[in-house]
Amino acid sequence: MKRQQKENSEQFLRRFLREIQEQGIVTEAKERMFYSKKENKRTRREKALERKKFQIQRQKQLKGY
Repeated sequence: MKRQQKENSEQFLRRFLREIQEQGIVTEAKERMFYSKKENKRTRREKALERKKFQIQRQKQLKGY
């Protein structure tokens, strides 16, 4: 990507960032920063249940039960 003739640096930077965002390069780079091992079905289910229990507990605390 080259800077156009009558384009100042701010306009070029804005155009560059918009182009990268449209292509999804930033999100892909963020996803690739940390490798996570694939979990089996059982551990995923257990973690989901833990999250659900925590959410219910949190909602009860906020309501004042």
